[in-house]
Amino acid sequence: MRKLFGNYEMNWKRLIVFSLIAGIYTALINCVPFLSNTSFQDIAITYEWWVVFALIIVTNCRKPLEAGLKCFVFFLISQPLVYLVEAVLGKITLDDGIRFYRQMWMFMTVLTLPGGFIAWYAKKDNFIGSLILGIGDAIILMMGVHFTYVLAGNFPYHLLSAVFCFVCSIMLPLFIIKSKKYQTVAILVSYLLTGAVTLYALANHLAL
Repeated sequence: MRKLFGNYEMNWKRLIVFSLIAGIYTALINCVPFLSNTSFQDIAITYEWWVVFALIIVTNCRKPLEAGLKCFVFFLISQPLVYLVEAVLGKITLDDGIRFYRQMWMFMTVLTLPGGFIAWYAKKDNFIGSLILGIGDAIILMMGVHFTYVLAGNFPYHLLSAVFCFVCSIMLPLFIIKSKKYQTVAILVSYLLTGAVTLYALANHLAL
């Protein structure tokens, strides 16, 4: 797994193939009726897998600008492709696909350009790198908390997604950062940030 995060040449050809596979797979699995509302279709709804994909890309780039550009191109290809394939298969109309993309991913795709540039520093064995990775890790961990909440009323649906998120929150720093000290910093940042956001959300919910 360490080779996947930092020791694999992510050239443009591989990036485009990766984009096509991710987009087509996501669309196809989202069109399987009996997998609706399960972990298998979460890739088409939530962000945890896409954060992992972005980390695979940026950690295998040599420079931050390259990371930003390749991350942007990956999402520029994969996300519209999801809606295009779903439209071809009849799950949605083409107009709905364009509307969903504009609502959900168009702005996010633009943000991947500076986001990928910044995320490139996550592989550095220093405090800044561990802080950046911790923030990215927290996005995945927050989704784990979300799936755990969903599990309370819909067990065992989304169990695999919850386990995936919690495992990633520990393993990603171990795969990406070499220094044990900064691995620990990244994990602590992700859990402290997730805890703070969860408590804030809970306090707002109780106030209502």
